[in-house]
Amino acid sequence: MSNTTWVCLTCKKSHRKDSSLWSFVCPTCKAKCEGVHWKIRIPSPKRKRQWKQFWEKYLNEKAQLDEFYRDESVQRIELEILNLVYSREEPRKGVESFPLRDTRKPG
Repeated sequence: MSNTTWVCLTCKKSHRKDSSLWSFVCPTCKAKCEGVHWKIRIPSPKRKRQWKQFWEKYLNEKAQLDEFYRDESVQRIELEILNLVYSREEPRKGVESFPLRDTRKPG
């Protein structure tokens, strides 16, 4: 099983834990951490401007993804940081299509 990076936005500490976890609480400050895919480069918290810009954009993309799953009228979203494009459009002939998979916690 691979690991996920869990980052506490309150105390700015990173933790590597098993990717099967749905959530993780920071052992330092007890705040809820954000899970980030292992392939995404997270800027150092010492670089305050880059850190702030990254998290604003990342959390915005997560919100767009949640809205895409919640609202059927949203037809397409492009997520730059996550390097993903989701679309409800009909696949073109000869183009392989994969069904959307909801990876959010059930319930």
